[in-house]
Amino acid sequence: MKKSEAENQTQLASRKFSPQLKNLQVSMSYEGLSLKAKQGKTLEVLRRQYAR
Repeated sequence: MKKSEAENQTQLASRKFSPQLKNLQVSMSYEGLSLKAKQGKTLEVLRRQYAR
């Protein structure tokens, strides 16, 4: 059984590009950009930082 042309087009259109994280970081570094690094701040540190 062969797939019809419409089914092939639907299958190709539903595919999404998702780069590997390492490749994305290298590519962004060439452009002078970077991803936000998660910093594990404690609740106490945040309270002191934003205390008024």
